Amino acid sequence: GDQRFFYGWAQVWQSKYRDEALKQQVATDPHSAAQFRVIGPLRNVDAWYDAFDVQPGTKYYLTPDQRVRIW
Repeated sequence: GDQRFFYGWAQVWQSKYRDEALKQQVATDPHSAAQFRVIGPLRNVDAWYDAFDVQPGTKYYLTPDQRVRIW
């Protein structure tokens, strides 16, 4: 169930750009590119680590003290 939630989040932001189009978006659009709207926030959600068994040493792992806490 938790994995389906995170898959849904990723599907909302799914995109495919040619390199030149992505460069133009980064240069002209104040919003971040879709790929960063997925992994950026999720790296800070403890449930994401539990759902996918993300462990230290993997590419997107952040130690708990590095994760952003708002509330």
